Amino acid sequence: MCGFQATVMRFFLSGPLSYVWNMSWQTSCAKNWWKDVTFVNNFIPDGGSCLPQTWYIAADMQMYLVAPLIILPLYFYEDIGKAWLLLLTALSAIIPAAIIYDKDLPPTTLISIDFSLYQKYFDLVYLPPWTRASPWLAGVWVGYIFFKQGNTRYKMSPLVVTVGWTLAAITGLLVVFGMYSYNHFVSPTPYELMSRLTYGGLHRLAWGAALGWLVFACHNGYGDPGSSPRKPAVQENVEPHVSTNGVSNPVFMTENSITTEKTLKASKIVTAL
Repeated sequence: MCGFQATVMRFFLSGPLSYVWNMSWQTSCAKNWWKDVTFVNNFIPDGGSCLPQTWYIAADMQMYLVAPLIILPLYFYEDIGKAWLLLLTALSAIIPAAIIYDKDLPPTTLISIDFSLYQKYFDLVYLPPWTRASPWLAGVWVGYIFFKQGNTRYKMSPLVVTVGWTLAAITGLLVVFGMYSYNHFVSPTPYELMSRLTYGGLHRLAWGAALGWLVFACHNGYGDPGSSPRKPAVQENVEPHVSTNGVSNPVFMTENSITTEKTLKASKIVTAL
C-alpha cells in the first residue's frame, strides 16, 4: 500500500483536487514511506508518512517484539514472571498519568479549541507503546489464564457470572462516557487533577479488563445460553481482515474525495458516508 501511494496512485487521480495529492501527500509519502514499513511512524510523527493511520500497527509490532521478555519469565519462572507482569501492568497506568500531570495535558483526546494541546497529548500519550500497553498487558493476563487452564473449563456460580458481567458493563460504559462533561466546545467542565490522572492513567487498563472478562466468560461458556468455549468459525475468518480494512479504507476514501467533480454540501448523510 505504501508503494502504491508513493508511485502509481497519482495516475488514478484526475479530479479538481488531484494537485493536492501530487503536491503534498504523494511527495511526503515518497520521502517518508520507510517509517511505515519499519514500524516506527509512531516514534517519528513529524514530517508525515504514507499511511499515518498505521501508527497502531507500529505500536502492536513494537509490543509484539518485546513480548518474549514477558512470556518467557512466565513460562520458566512463574512466580517471578507474574510479579514482573504485575509491575509492568502498574507502570502502564502510572506512566501516562505521570506524563499528563507533568505536561498539564487533558485526560484523553477531547473536543478542544486548543489544537496544540490535542497534538501534544497525541504525540506524548496516544502514540507511544509505553503509554498504550495497558490493554495489551491485560490480554497477556488473559492468555496466561487460558494457558494454565488448558482444556479444562472454569466453573462459576450464577452470582459470580452476574457480578462479573455487571462490573464489566459498568466499567466499559464509564470508559466510553466518563468524559462526557469535559467533551464540549461550549462551557466544558474544567479539568480536575484527580479526574485527569485517574481517567488518563486507568481508562485503557479498565477497558482491557472489561474486554478480558468478556473473552474469559465466553471462552468458558458464560457469554449467553448458546455460547461455547470455542469462538465461532465466522469470527475466526473475519478477524484477519479488520487491520487490512483499517489500512486500505482511508486510502480509497481519500481517492474518492479528490476525484469528486461536484461540490459537496455538508450534511449528516455526507458525514456518515
